[in-house]
Amino acid sequence: MTLLAMGETLVIFGYTYERFVGATLGIFVPSFLGFIPLENRPYIRLAIYITMELAIYLIVRKFINSPLGRVLRSIRDNESLASSLGKDIVSYRKKLMIYAGAIAGLAGGLLILQAGAVIASSYTRYAYTFLPWIMIIVGGTANNLGATLGAIVFVVSNRLIDTYKAELQGFLPFSVVWLTPIILSIILILMLMFRPQGLIPEKETKTLSEKEILEILNKYKKK
Repeated sequence: MTLLAMGETLVIFGYTYERFVGATLGIFVPSFLGFIPLENRPYIRLAIYITMELAIYLIVRKFINSPLGRVLRSIRDNESLASSLGKDIVSYRKKLMIYAGAIAGLAGGLLILQAGAVIASSYTRYAYTFLPWIMIIVGGTANNLGATLGAIVFVVSNRLIDTYKAELQGFLPFSVVWLTPIILSIILILMLMFRPQGLIPEKETKTLSEKEILEILNKYKKK
């Protein structure tokens, strides 16, 4: 809740303070692809997006399988146990916020590459909090592949709904403008009710068996 409040405060600040991001008028951001012919820029942007997505996916995958990632999972599962083992919960959360903030900043830069302009009021809680949350819930929490699949499913579904929803206006008792958020809300409710683990559930972390632990202990005793 604190982070949501801080995010909303930052949006208000950006929308009212002109020197930040142009206030109500926003600012235009020149593209560094200006030297590329206009008809080729969409393909270059797509290549950049795919390359960055794959790089971030591999980096986050490496991060999750690292000792730091395992500590963060232990904090998520049982904070009291992790604290009893000497882990500084606050310090680890700070590191995670810095790490996640860097990735979010990179995503914002790629978004501006596509939009070519920034205006604070466009960063609504619906578009940049609720919708990403739906992607994670649908795809599967706590795993990179699930988050990627959830984002792909959401984007494709959203585009299909926006493309064909005008044809359904005569069959709906409400404005077709609200069709997308209604369908997304229904999908979210159904996923939470019948498949809360998402399309791709989180894999259990494999631990050493008792036999393997005893073999390691005996090996060190012999030394």
